[in-house]
Amino acid sequence: MAKATTGKQLISAAWAALKQDKELMVLPVLGGVFSAIAVGLITGIGWVAGAFTSMAASSSSGSTTNINPIAYMTAALVAYVSTTIALFFQAAVISGAMQRLDGGNPTIGSSLSAASKKLGPIMVWALIATTVGLILRALSERGGIFSKIASALAGMAWAVATFFVLPIVIFEGTNSFAAVKRSGQLISQRWGSVARTNIRFGFQVFLAVAASIGAIVWGIGLAISSSQSGTGLSPAVGSVIALFGVVALTAIIVITNALSGYVRAVLYRHAVGKPVPGVSQEILAGAFPMKS
Repeated sequence: MAKATTGKQLISAAWAALKQDKELMVLPVLGGVFSAIAVGLITGIGWVAGAFTSMAASSSSGSTTNINPIAYMTAALVAYVSTTIALFFQAAVISGAMQRLDGGNPTIGSSLSAASKKLGPIMVWALIATTVGLILRALSERGGIFSKIASALAGMAWAVATFFVLPIVIFEGTNSFAAVKRSGQLISQRWGSVARTNIRFGFQVFLAVAASIGAIVWGIGLAISSSQSGTGLSPAVGSVIALFGVVALTAIIVITNALSGYVRAVLYRHAVGKPVPGVSQEILAGAFPMKS
């Protein structure tokens, strides 16, 4: 019977591999920068086109029936472009991880080059993922509590079922719809606890992110209150705490994104029967027991 610690051992093994290619952690940073630029440009165009002016007018008049096509188009385009950028740089990390697991020495350039060759399929998958996400969000916002719960559960099921879509699109050359089907088959045929492991890892990340945000809020509040009252700790102390929170939050996001790419590469290789150097079969089988 697998030990409960095997999930942590799997993450540790992926982290050990990632430490050999620290430069690949630049990829999530680049993804965040390009995403911010793209969102800013699209939002600016939407502003010029009158999307936000119309939204403000509808809000001030209390009207909720007027549909603003420009606002919807802007929001949908922001969602699609940001999803495409995130998936592209995640694909680059996965490509780099696969190069390492194949015995190579990945670089930022080689990883981006591998992802660029699959840019078309990645864009198609981003469109599907964005559409599903928008539908689930619309169902959640328009319904009651049961609709929100159902939407959340459907979102979790979708995330688990499509766990392997990106590596399948990259390495098997199949289209996105076939990749969704194959990903679901790999999950259902090979492992029975992927969802539980994802939730556990996600919860740990959530706690780390929450702690970082808490430090930011506390630091800013402390700096403002100290500055206004002129008593207590120096505003500089609050600023340092807030800065520490920002640095910690950035590091968590970058490392988590890079690490998730390595973990996905490791599990994909295990799922399709390829060797996974540096990770024992006991760890893989313990963290993700195969169904009989």
